[in-house]
Amino acid sequence: MPKVSDEHLEQRRRQILDAAQRCFIRKGVHATSMQDIMAESELSAGAVYRYFKSKTDIIAAIVSSVIGDMQSFIADLVATDPLPPLDEMIRRFAGHFAASAQ
Repeated sequence: MPKVSDEHLEQRRRQILDAAQRCFIRKGVHATSMQDIMAESELSAGAVYRYFKSKTDIIAAIVSSVIGDMQSFIADLVATDPLPPLDEMIRRFAGHFAASAQ
């Protein structure tokens, strides 16, 4: 049996996370079930559970990704020379945060 590439595995994982985010936005986190995520991702239960043991694991992966993105954005922002004024940094951060929530 041929080995599945790391790229394929990451694409499948991303497919599940993207589907979960759409469900969470549409229905709310608490009202979204694993079945909703499976239906949205168009994957079987076995495929979804291969990557995530539970909805909590999916939420943790999404939060971790968002936090990592924010840390990277802030690091790039404070590395700017010259450093922008504080109100400009806050405006950029808020804009980035709003865009990532969509």
